[in-house]
Amino acid sequence: MRVLRDSDGRHRCLPRITTDVTLNGDQIYLFADASCTTPAAYLSRREAADVQPGTYVTAVAEINECGARRQLAVPMRAGEEVDAAYWGEGCSPSSYDSGRFFSAQIADLDVFAAADLVDANGVRSIEADDGAWENLFLLDDDGRSCGPVRDNPPVCMAVPYATEDSWTDCHMDNDLSCSGPTGAVSMPPVPDWCDERPTYAFAGDFHGADLGVQVHVLGAPASELSCVVDNECVRNDELTQYYFEIEDTIPIDQLPALTRVEVGDGPVIATFLGRDDATPLVPADGFYFGDQRWRTTRDDGTCAATRLGDDYWCVPRSARHYGKWYNYADQACSTPLVGSGTPAFVYLTDEALPDDAPGGWVSFHAVEPWTGTVYKDDEFIGCTQVPEQERYDSYHSVGERIDPATVMTRFEVVTE
Repeated sequence: MRVLRDSDGRHRCLPRITTDVTLNGDQIYLFADASCTTPAAYLSRREAADVQPGTYVTAVAEINECGARRQLAVPMRAGEEVDAAYWGEGCSPSSYDSGRFFSAQIADLDVFAAADLVDANGVRSIEADDGAWENLFLLDDDGRSCGPVRDNPPVCMAVPYATEDSWTDCHMDNDLSCSGPTGAVSMPPVPDWCDERPTYAFAGDFHGADLGVQVHVLGAPASELSCVVDNECVRNDELTQYYFEIEDTIPIDQLPALTRVEVGDGPVIATFLGRDDATPLVPADGFYFGDQRWRTTRDDGTCAATRLGDDYWCVPRSARHYGKWYNYADQACSTPLVGSGTPAFVYLTDEALPDDAPGGWVSFHAVEPWTGTVYKDDEFIGCTQVPEQERYDSYHSVGERIDPATVMTRFEVVTE
């Protein structure tokens, strides 16, 4: 389910099936005809398996809004399947060739149930006019929606949040001295009309070992700033980021603690989070750590419910999905490689799908370590060797096809 806020302030529950290459910001840019007048929906083979003329889908696009990357959602009704789609100022054929195209129309929002967001008992939920409801977020002590930002033990950080801009040397002054305090953190540009400002920022390297140790408490937007660029101090009048002053730095343990609750005793156990014993529970979806709402007793690891083929599987976090290849083991860029980490297995779709894949759109494979030369297919110079300094820490070749039942747990979908 996706939630869209209507112009009247109410919310709508939109279809799960999504197309993410139809919108450019809030504008339709993919069309089903050579005159670029009829919108098109581009769907991966996985999504298209559930689509026929008349099916509703949701077009989504990521935009920078109010200091956070948010999703813009537009409901569409799919029409007939078409062989190609068009885009751009010259309405030229698009470069997408691994999925399926459907002509489409923007759908009337009245088709979808209207709903309201309700804050009560420490939880923000959505309640629809037709009686449907779902708990969406926990609330912190100040009534702000928050989500888990640390794996164990989890704590709840208010959103949106920022990150410390450790790679840019900017100072809180505008006298071109670059000598003022460096207490500032950055976010994408924030329009003046936004009323949602970040309250916290991760301190230290957002992706490094310091994650989850300390957080910055943020103050007012930084209106005066100078930055070192190419060894010169310059006034940053056209900020590509939006900066906030740091008022304090606190241990992350001072954020509200969360309780993890597991429900069920079968091969897949549902995981929920709550503030305490009296707080309603929400699914354990982490803003940083991703979907953690399921745990499989197969390997005691977290997994995500994913439709693959005709079934739903609990895909472990250690698995890797590839819809397109980027690295190869040979000079012809014909033998693909899996880069970085040690995945338990890979599942392939779209452009990465082998021609002989059973079912036509997903294939599961074991992986084997690769220590040889690595190549990449550069669109300008062709297949070229990856320099040593650009290599990932490890690579794996794609091995034999495997039965998904040997590496994942299957869900039984029950509708009541």
